[in-house]
Amino acid sequence: MITRNPDEFGERAWEFLQAGVERNVLATVFQGARQAQAFGPRPPLFAFYTGPDGQLTAMALRTPPWPLLAAGFEDSDLAAELVGGGPSTTPRCRG
Repeated sequence: MITRNPDEFGERAWEFLQAGVERNVLATVFQGARQAQAFGPRPPLFAFYTGPDGQLTAMALRTPPWPLLAAGFEDSDLAAELVGGGPSTTPRCRG
């Protein structure tokens, strides 16, 4: 799911962000976006993916003009879909 709503994203992804120290930067950037800190000319973009069991397996966030940050993308097809190689309903994550 892709959203620009930080509360919706946080509701689903916060536990995933806290699950590993390697996600510390993503958690910090997310908290900044959630607290309405300015990041650039466009609003942040948030994405999360769930597996067949409903568990969150990957997430990404983009705070323009900064690059996309992501975690949990062991599936390269899923990552390609996020950055624009997938369905036309998936917004491109360009700066």
